[in-house]
Amino acid sequence: MPAHALLVHGAVVFGPVAGLLAVAYAVPALRERLRGVTLVTAVLAAVFVVLAYPGRAARVLPLLAAVGGVATVVAVVLTGDAGARAVWGG
Repeated sequence: MPAHALLVHGAVVFGPVAGLLAVAYAVPALRERLRGVTLVTAVLAAVFVVLAYPGRAARVLPLLAAVGGVATVVAVVLTGDAGARAVWGG
């Protein structure tokens, strides 16, 4: 299956969901619970919209993969460091 179809579907799904969450975020009682999910959904929608353009996908996808790889390594190092400090730091 071509990646373009998946990217377009991601934009079509995450875009409206982000809009609905933004509207729900206007309700003061829901703000605390929706803050993180609204932010993540909006970022995902923006990423999928940019990637849905086939010409840009070829340039952006490797960059996103590299950023994701670096972020994963940083998260693993920080998690391991926190665990080591908890065990050996007293």
